[in-house]
Amino acid sequence: MYKSREGYFKRKWQDVNYEPEDVDTNPWVFRFYAAIALNHKTPEVFFMPPTPHQGTLAHKSGERFRSEHFQLFIDWLKVHMQGWYPEGTRQPSLVLDHARQHTSNSYVAYMRQQGVQVVEKYPPQSWDLNVIENIWAEVDKNLLGAKPSTSDGWRRPIQKAWGIVPQRLVDKRVKSVNKRMRRILDKDGEWL
Repeated sequence: MYKSREGYFKRKWQDVNYEPEDVDTNPWVFRFYAAIALNHKTPEVFFMPPTPHQGTLAHKSGERFRSEHFQLFIDWLKVHMQGWYPEGTRQPSLVLDHARQHTSNSYVAYMRQQGVQVVEKYPPQSWDLNVIENIWAEVDKNLLGAKPSTSDGWRRPIQKAWGIVPQRLVDKRVKSVNKRMRRILDKDGEWL
């Protein structure tokens, strides 16, 4: 998140390893994950590096995001998923894109050890197929007008923006996946 040359607060979803485009100020950099499923969504987002540490004035932590950080998210997510899918019920599969942290050897070994099923070869950041991308757009819309001036100040609106995404919207998007896939096949793989 950064202030544009015109003085407006802007948000840009991009890989944190790239310099922000059209920015002449020091942007705040946050990385966070959350999860959705039919009838479920995590109650909050899970922050990880390079998100600034709480209580600091930094716009970005000095840590780089690594597979180990994603494994912490999986541990956190498993607690929620156990409530969503009690033992003995249908066990879900995670849909992940091909980000490096999702495909590293340590991550793949960890997921196997944890018994977490992952849908393989899902396209990265596909608005047509990856439902969470549509929900991030809703989070972005919910952040419009937020004007915090500190890193800690940004955490609250981010959590709030996630929290007010209605479950009915999540469910609608999840239920639409099969229809979307059929439409993509009908269009020979073109974007919808």
